[in-house]
Amino acid sequence: MKTTTVAFLGTPGAVARSFERTTGQNFQSVGRNTGNLAFQYAMWEAIRDPKIPVDFDFDPAWVKERCSVVVVPAANFLYSGFDLGGLADRLEATGLPIFVAGLGMQAF
Repeated sequence: MKTTTVAFLGTPGAVARSFERTTGQNFQSVGRNTGNLAFQYAMWEAIRDPKIPVDFDFDPAWVKERCSVVVVPAANFLYSGFDLGGLADRLEATGLPIFVAGLGMQAF
């Protein structure tokens, strides 16, 4: 059976080496919503294939070379103050299948 390597957008449910960053940097790394950690952890644990966590500013060529699918644990990050245009461009540039799972969106 072929193994799929997953580019996982976000954290595995924790911020690695958080002690090296400011509180503001850590808060930013979880989308300014610590509830994202719980959702990311659940998604991370549900996927059995090997995973590589990637940041929102990932290099599409690097991801394409190492992975066969991109998983976006979206929790509820759709809201009017969040521009996803750059992310959409990077996701498209990978040329890989994309799986997005979310819980909803912010009010307003």
